[in-house]
This record gives sequence, structure tokens and C-alpha cells, in this order.
Amino acid sequence: MKNQRILISGMGVAGLALAYFLKQYGFTPTLLERATSLRTGGFKVDIRGIAFEIVKRMQILETLLVKHATVIRAREIDANGKVLNEVKGAVFNALSNNDFEILRGTLCETILTKLTDVECLFGNNIAYAEQNSEGVNIKFDLGNSRQFDLLVGADGLHSNVRRLFFGEEKNFFKDLGLFISIYSMPNILELDQEEILFQLPNKFINVYNARQSDCLRVALVFNGNNLKVDYKDIKAQKNAIYLVYANIGWRTEELLSYINKADDFYFDNIAQIHMPKWSCERVILIGDAGYCGSPLSGQGTSLALVGAYVLADELHKLDGDYEQAFSQYEKRLWPFVEANQALGQFTADSLLSDTDNSFEFEKRQKMFFEASNAIKL
Repeated sequence: MKNQRILISGMGVAGLALAYFLKQYGFTPTLLERATSLRTGGFKVDIRGIAFEIVKRMQILETLLVKHATVIRAREIDANGKVLNEVKGAVFNALSNNDFEILRGTLCETILTKLTDVECLFGNNIAYAEQNSEGVNIKFDLGNSRQFDLLVGADGLHSNVRRLFFGEEKNFFKDLGLFISIYSMPNILELDQEEILFQLPNKFINVYNARQSDCLRVALVFNGNNLKVDYKDIKAQKNAIYLVYANIGWRTEELLSYINKADDFYFDNIAQIHMPKWSCERVILIGDAGYCGSPLSGQGTSLALVGAYVLADELHKLDGDYEQAFSQYEKRLWPFVEANQALGQFTADSLLSDTDNSFEFEKRQKMFFEASNAIKL
């Protein structure tokens, strides 16, 4: 049963990592991506704990370490630009010997270099799908149809695969009450491997310059006060940002002036996905599609990598018996997902607190350690 044809919808970290391990184990993965090329935007992500071990097993650790984006200094400032706190990057990011940061796009590009013999379908999506005893019949947006033995939804928070086989997003979507926006811009602050945090009640701005980069990456996180913004309506998203961040000081207006020039502008709810199970016969979900912990968990990349590894490992151990493999995947991964979702919820609650806008650093670090170690390979 090993030569199963497996369609993976989504070429983010989860989908790429799964394709790698499936190929190693003798399966035939095909990657499907709605975008016309690999999407390389996004913020820096953490490789730590169990994720460190997984990238080592993918034989990309040394490459990632050369390209790491870890900052060497971090500063917290006030509305006048006065430095309130300054620490070394290693302290700020709680780094250790098996903990570093990498740009999300760099991680995806690095994994893709390992998939030269894997079929990649860009600029297409699933229009219709049905499964039977023989496999999953897929009709694509471009009109062609194919059959696969299994279908994996690795297509993110707003998963198309989840909608097709498990039901509407609203049934699983848990809004944490915050929005996030990320984009790149020129390095007008002249930062050099440095990070700045400007935080006010219910909103903050994080700006950093990664090593070997000539640009700034900006992340905005804010309480929308029950603001309803469609994740597809880019104009409404930008208007919401201008409204929330108007006249708050520092150099905020300068930073916002580059939003319309950014070709990697991203905006969405900070949310989680909670489901009673992640499988439906021949269809399985991984990463954000099945169990998004939210960016506030700091563990999104770990959830993606661990989920991909465990699913491939179970299919391998059970020689492609997908029913048993899917069951074992869920059983093995569930505690890890729950711990990381609890961490994301805690951080969101801290940000939304009316009495104290701090992250309760020590408690969060304890939860973070426990969440990172809630699974063994």
C-alpha cells in the first residue's frame, strides 16, 4: 500500500514538510497551491524544541542556521520613542542551543529544495471533491479531474478542504478577539538585526530587521472592538488599521504609509480552529486547517512540522492503512495541540486585559515550555 498517491492542498510549512516525509517513506505526494508560486511572505518563525529535531531529520538544519533571522537586540519604546526596556536578542526570544528564528519564506523555500521530484501544481485549487472506496476524485478549478488515494488539507485557517468535507468554517472557528497584519517595507529606521516593540492598551507594533536583509518586517496586532472585517476585503482591512493606529505617537504614521506599497500585505483574525476530529474517511487535516493555535501561541510552525511528521510516520508504520494511521495521528497529536492552543488563548487574554496589558512573562514561559514538550517523537 506504500505507493499511495496523496494530494496535499496547501504549500505552507505543513504541506511542504508532509510531502518531504511522505516521499522519504515511499509514498507519492502531489502538492497543490492556489497561488501561482510559492508564497514567501510572513514574519519570522521559531524553530525550537521538538521542531528543532524535525528540521534536523529533514536534513535542512545546517542550511537554516546559516540563514537564521534571530535578532541581537530588542527594545521596547513609548509614544515618544523613549526606550523603556532593552535586552539582548537571546534573552528577548528565550533562545537556547536548540532554538532559533527563521523567516517563514526562507523555511518554505528551503524545504522546497528537497522536493525536486515531487509534483507541484501551482495556480489551481479544488473546485469539487468526492470520495469512494477507490479513492478521492478531485475536480480542479482549471477544469481537469484526477483521482488520489488520500487527500490532505494543509490549506490554512480558511481551509477549502475543511469546508468541503467537514462543514462551514463557523462551526470550528474560535475568534480570539484580535486582528493581525504583517507586511514588509524599506528599512527607514536603520535597524541592524534589531527589533522594536511599541505597545499600548489593546494594540502593539512589532518591527524588526532580520540578518542579511535590507527591509523591515512590520507586525500589527490589535483589538478590533468587535470590528467585522472580511479577510478577503483588502481595502476594508487597511482602513481598519488606519483607524485603530491613528495619532498614537512614535513613527507609526510613517510605518503605515508603506502599507499600500507592500506586495506581501497580510491581514486576518487571530483565531483558533477547534474540531472534534481531523479525519473524514480518506481526508485528513494538518496544521492550521485542523488545529490552528493562532500566531499568539508562538507555536504555529511547531504545530505544522510536528503534525506533518506524525501523520507521515503513522502512515509509514501502518503501511498505508490510512484508517488506523489517521486514528493514531489524532491520538498522538491531540495533547500537543491542546497545550499549544491553551498557550495562544492565554496570550490573547493577556493582551485584551483591561487591568494589565503585560504577557505575564513567567507564567507564559512556563506554559510555553510545557506546550513545547507535550509530545515525544
